[in-house]
Amino acid sequence: MAPIRPLLPVLDLTRGEAQWGMAFRFGLRALTEADFTRIAAAMDSAAPLGQTGGASMREA
Repeated sequence: MAPIRPLLPVLDLTRGEAQWGMAFRFGLRALTEADFTRIAAAMDSAAPLGQTGGASMREA
């Protein structure tokens, strides 16, 4: 699991959106390939050593 706050200013999906979470109230949103890559990299760097690709859902 990766924290969202550091990603907010760099994601195409959320950049410049003060109320970025409201977009998800009405269904799915498409991600750009760049956003997908940024999120994947953040998730891999947040995974415990030896664990990559699908970090477990744990409380932060």
